[in-house]
Amino acid sequence: MSHLLDLARNRSFRLLASVTILLSVALPAAAQVTGGPYQYYALTPCRIADSRNASFTAMGPENGPPNLPSGTGRVIKVKGNCGVPVDAAAVSLNAAILTPTSAGFFSLWPAPGVFPVVSTINFQANEPGLANGAIVPLGAGTGPDLNIVFGNAGSLATMDFLIDVTGYFR
Repeated sequence: MSHLLDLARNRSFRLLASVTILLSVALPAAAQVTGGPYQYYALTPCRIADSRNASFTAMGPENGPPNLPSGTGRVIKVKGNCGVPVDAAAVSLNAAILTPTSAGFFSLWPAPGVFPVVSTINFQANEPGLANGAIVPLGAGTGPDLNIVFGNAGSLATMDFLIDVTGYFR
């Protein structure tokens, strides 16, 4: 009888040990917070630029009309608007283009800066609207800090744009 009890205890122990090992392997470790150069801060989405609405010039003269003609760009002011602090290093945003009259691209990058040769949105002529999320670094200083450009093959093409900020990094 004692032998049967030892055998039962031994099997119970092996079963418990197997379950413990299985659980420790199957369950992920708790997420660790690692240090990094920037912390992300979410914001309630806030429109920072609208080329259709003159009231956006209050945020910066470049943040409102007119629409963008082909091959032109604009530098808009992000820092200090919509809850983005003046020491922010980058923003998360949603950019939208409306009624482009020709196929082309829309790009965003920090100001001043060199055009990155990548697009944020590619589009066809007369599409009613397209949007894309992006994380874009901001330029240093307190002036206009975000470059935007509209490029295409048609010299008479135009488009409107909207930019909504959804968060920032600092």
